[in-house]
Amino acid sequence: MLIPRDIREPMVRAIGYLRKDDPLQAMQAMVIALKAAHLRNSLPLKRALVKPIQDFLHRLEDNPRIRWLLDGCVPDDGEAFPFSLGQETKLMAVLGGLVRILQKQEQTYADERQTYILARQRRETLLQTGQDYLRLGQLALAQAFFIRLVVEFKEEEDLWLEPAELLKSYGCHKELAGFYDALLKIYPKKAQIYTLALEEWLSLGEYERAEDVFKRFLEIFGRHPNTLARMARFYLNWGKLDQAELAAAEALSRDPNLAEALQVLNALQGKI
Repeated sequence: MLIPRDIREPMVRAIGYLRKDDPLQAMQAMVIALKAAHLRNSLPLKRALVKPIQDFLHRLEDNPRIRWLLDGCVPDDGEAFPFSLGQETKLMAVLGGLVRILQKQEQTYADERQTYILARQRRETLLQTGQDYLRLGQLALAQAFFIRLVVEFKEEEDLWLEPAELLKSYGCHKELAGFYDALLKIYPKKAQIYTLALEEWLSLGEYERAEDVFKRFLEIFGRHPNTLARMARFYLNWGKLDQAELAAAEALSRDPNLAEALQVLNALQGKI
C-alpha cells in the first residue's frame, strides 16, 4: 500500500534527523506522522506502517542520547520501544514524553551555557580592568579588582596566580603582599600563599605584618617544629631575641635535633 504523503514525508524527515544525530526533531516528526495516520483510521494503512515505524524505533534506540536517557530503564535483552499494530496512540504518548524531557535538557544546557559565558566574560572584565589600572598606575584600584576577581570565583583555586604574576611583573610588591593577605582569608589552608606573603612582607621590611602571617600559619597548621624554627630565625633577624629564644626552645622541645633551631640558639649565645 502506498503511504499517503502527509504521513510519508514526516517519516522520511524523522529518519533524516536521526542520521543527523537529532533525536528531538526526529521524534517530533514521527509524532506528526503518527497523528496523521491515527486520523485516517485505516487498518491497511496501519499494517503498512508497522515495519517503517519499527525500523525508525530501532534507529532511535541506537542513538547515543536516547541510550543515555534510558540507561538502566530497559532490560539488556529487551526493546526500548516495543511496537506492534494498533499501538500508535501509545507510541505518540511515549515519544511526546521523551520530546519534553529532551527539550527540558536542552533548555537546561542552554541556560548553563549562558551562565558559563557570562561568568567567563565577568572574569575577563575583572582581570582586564585590574590590568588596565596597573598600566595607569592606579595600584590600589588594580589590587581591588584582582581581589574582587578571586572573591567572585574562589572555587577556581588557581585563578589568583595570574593577578599575582601581574602585580609582581609591575613591581607592585606592597600591593602584592596585600593581595596575598586577602587570599589568606579566602584560602586559609593553602600553605603556598603563606610562604609567598611572608616573602613579600619581609622584602618590604614589614616585620609586624610578617609576624602576623606566621601566627596565622601556626593557628591553621599547628605548631610544627620546622615552622617554629623558621619563626625563631625570623625573630632573630628582626632583633626580637627573647621571642627568638622562646620559639627555638619550643621547636627543640618537639624535635631536639632540629638543626635550624639549634643554630638560632647558638647565634643567641652572648646576645641575650
